[in-house]
Amino acid sequence: MATQSMTAKTDTRWEDGKRFLWLLSPMVPMLGLVALFIYYVTGYGLFAWGGPILIYGLIPLVDWLVGEDRTNPPESAVTQMESDRYYRVIVYAYIPTQFILTAFGVWLAVTGNVALWELVGLVLTVGTINGIAINTAHELGQKK
Repeated sequence: MATQSMTAKTDTRWEDGKRFLWLLSPMVPMLGLVALFIYYVTGYGLFAWGGPILIYGLIPLVDWLVGEDRTNPPESAVTQMESDRYYRVIVYAYIPTQFILTAFGVWLAVTGNVALWELVGLVLTVGTINGIAINTAHELGQKK
């Protein structure tokens, strides 16, 4: 007769308290795209600078207001998070919007009557948001 171990298994799954905040990541290229669309519709050149304003102004301000986050997942949760498709889908969600932003920014730069200061804004908007995409490429390249 086989004996079963009397030690009870406890579920030690880690809960990500910020699970839905990760959805903000693919919003970055979306906000850049919205800024360029507003620029296209209104012709108001400040919106051509939406990327630098977002990346170097708004995001650092919000980060400063929120403060330091001292909660990181424990090492024991890494495997669990890697097997959760939710996080993978969020990383993939960045890509189509980034491509659309890049194509739209290029189209605006070459087809419109764009002042030099607006052109610099378009280049920096597309460039800063594509620069963040390096993180996306890193995550997609290092994970299975």
